[in-house]
Parts: sequence; C-alpha cells; structure tokens
Amino acid sequence: MRLAPACARGCSLQLRPHEPADRIVAEAQVSGTGDWQMGSLPLKHKVTGSHDLYVVVKGAGRVAALDRLTIRP
Repeated sequence: MRLAPACARGCSLQLRPHEPADRIVAEAQVSGTGDWQMGSLPLKHKVTGSHDLYVVVKGAGRVAALDRLTIRP
C-alpha cells in the first residue's frame, strides 16, 4: 500500500471482508504528517474465496490519503 498519513496518533486503516462491521483481517497503524510511505499489511486471518473488501478508517478528522492498495496471495 502507498499512503500519506495525516494523523498524529491513534489512527488506523483496517481491511474487512463482507461488510464494514465484519472482523478485521488486516490492520495498519497510521501516523505521520503527509510524506508518501510504502508499507505492507499482513493478513491476521486466512481468507479464501471471493469477497467484497472494505477499507475502514479509524481516527478523528483526516487520517490518510490512500494512493494504492495491492492484494497478493
């Protein structure tokens, strides 16, 4: 993933299957002020099959600008 964080602390991006309230399958803590960063998001749980995928943003105000998210097996 490539993102530019805009959160001082306590913010995250979460990946959830099926719906925004479903379990968290991956999570990245987000902090910093604007420089583009590359990172990876390891899965916490095995996910098989085809699913809708939701990026859920946690934090107050602007959290980050997300440029790209690549999903790999």
